[in-house]
Amino acid sequence: MNIQQTARKTPSVLLLCTAIMALLMALTLPLTARADTLPVATFKSMIAHADDYGFSHYTEIEVEDDGAIEVEGWISEGWQAKVDFAADGTPVREERQQKNDGPRGITLDQLHAAIDTATNEGMARIEQVDVDRRNVIEVEGKDAEGQDLEIRINADTGEVTGVERG
Repeated sequence: MNIQQTARKTPSVLLLCTAIMALLMALTLPLTARADTLPVATFKSMIAHADDYGFSHYTEIEVEDDGAIEVEGWISEGWQAKVDFAADGTPVREERQQKNDGPRGITLDQLHAAIDTATNEGMARIEQVDVDRRNVIEVEGKDAEGQDLEIRINADTGEVTGVERG
């Protein structure tokens, strides 16, 4: 009995084989093709949408699975905001909260400087930028080979304080 005869007699086996092949192909796609990271240039263009929206300070930017981004920071002196931007840059959801302790985080210039520093350290795709209360910027993403890369940068001096690869 050849493969075609077996396949006709047991279509579920063929369906199972097809499903396994599809799963194996999906698992072997390079990590750089994942949608929860963006190439550095695309990430920068998405940040431009947040700047146009009115953000003055940034505390966290995260790439979503569909290429959209979620931006947290300050829109004006007393308003902390979280805004989701679609992959085309359109704002799709906003939450605002009035605060008396802001703004905190980093400016657009500091954000661009941190991204440039991360790029110089080998960052090719960005997943997340996070700023802690000590003003340390953590840029997470992938290098050109698709390996995880995390870079910590002092926001005040621009100095790289840590690099984790792998």
